[in-house]
Amino acid sequence: QTWNGRVNGRVLALAVVGSTLYVGGEFTLAGSGPGTLLPAARLNVAAFDAATGALSSAVASGADAIVTTLAASGTTLYAGGNFATFGAQGRTRLAAYDTTNDTVLPWNPGADGIVREIVPAPGGVFVGGAFSNTGGATRAFLAQIDATTGLATAWNPGASDAVTALALVGDVLYVGG
Repeated sequence: QTWNGRVNGRVLALAVVGSTLYVGGEFTLAGSGPGTLLPAARLNVAAFDAATGALSSAVASGADAIVTTLAASGTTLYAGGNFATFGAQGRTRLAAYDTTNDTVLPWNPGADGIVREIVPAPGGVFVGGAFSNTGGATRAFLAQIDATTGLATAWNPGASDAVTALALVGDVLYVGG
């Protein structure tokens, strides 16, 4: 296989939407695989053709700091990390990106600490990390954010420390940290 998508730093998150592989992490350049003559500037998030590894122009403006998690739901890509801007839009540690139109969505729950995990689910998006407020409400380390409004739902389990792993199986959310 000749697939050779590259970045010049750490990769911490992967998500696939259609035929595009989105990569998040801590890097400033991406590309230089087959069909790409030189690496291109990509700040902490990049998109590659999943079949060929060719760098895409999607999310070219990136995120201004580390992207620790990516999750896809349909054509929406959710991103979390420690950034203040995503896709040149003000988004504090949480963002939603429309992969069809290459635009940042209005969804803007914000978080006052790093977001480490995102899991989309019916009715909302579960987020975990080292925060105490997100979606306009006090939520210790773990929250469910309404996928439309960006506001925290009534669900408030009150984790006792930072959440570093989430998995949803059926209607059961597994939490690690």
